[in-house]
Amino acid sequence: LFGADEPPMLERAPGLTADLGAECSELRLLVRPSHLDHVRHVNNAVYTHFLEDAAFVHFAGRDWPLARMLAE
Repeated sequence: LFGADEPPMLERAPGLTADLGAECSELRLLVRPSHLDHVRHVNNAVYTHFLEDAAFVHFAGRDWPLARMLAE
C-alpha cells in the first residue's frame, strides 16, 4: 500500500488469560553478563535459548522429558 495516507493496522493478538491453571510452567533463570547486549538488554538471540529451555521444562512436567522425545 505504497502512497497510502495511513499505514495498515493489524489487529492486536488476544491477551493471555490470568488463570492458565495446569497449563503453566515456571523456569527461573539467572541472566548473566554474557546474555546482555551493548545497551545492557538481554540479547534477542538469548531469549530464544530461554524459550527453548522453558519448553523442555514444560514438556518434562507433562511426562515428555528429553529422553522420551529422543526415543519417540
